[in-house]
Amino acid sequence: MEKDCLQCNKTFKKPYTRSKRDFLERAKFCSVSCRSIYDKGKCPEKLLAFHKTRIGKPAHNRGKDVKLTCNQCKSFFTVFEWRARQNPQFCSHKCASQFKDYGKTKIQKKIRQRTSYKNWRISVFQRDNFTCQACGERGGELNADHIKPFAYFPELRLELSNGRTLCVDCHKKTDTWGGRASRILKETLWANAV
Repeated sequence: MEKDCLQCNKTFKKPYTRSKRDFLERAKFCSVSCRSIYDKGKCPEKLLAFHKTRIGKPAHNRGKDVKLTCNQCKSFFTVFEWRARQNPQFCSHKCASQFKDYGKTKIQKKIRQRTSYKNWRISVFQRDNFTCQACGERGGELNADHIKPFAYFPELRLELSNGRTLCVDCHKKTDTWGGRASRILKETLWANAV
């Protein structure tokens, strides 16, 4: 069983996998490339008319532009209506990465990661000649201790006079190590209240 291709007029045979009825009713081209060449540039009139009416207009599924404020840099940015429903918070990936911890990191940790805090620690160590002020041990594992607690005296956090060099063991023996500072603060508040 054979047919002529509408594009190249070559005769092509029915593949053995195709039924006779399907071949007679639907087969018009010898190959996919002939069909694509034949269909190129052809568009139904109704569809062409619809496309001409949409020229210069936004896509039907785009939605309106919504103006939002970036949580990091506080600048305005616009997104599509469908994107605004997902509650975007940043204008760019750069702003999102700068705000990456989303408030999970505590302020004390952020302060301790700053270069100004690291410089304060080094200054305390250099002033005390890398020597523990309690037991006199030189070198080893040292801590820069705040005399007045870091959490309760924010104005003295980077004050050189509020720091002292202690070894780990001596630091653990201080009244302000760990959670002991809050207990001492409560005791002094109760003593002042009475």
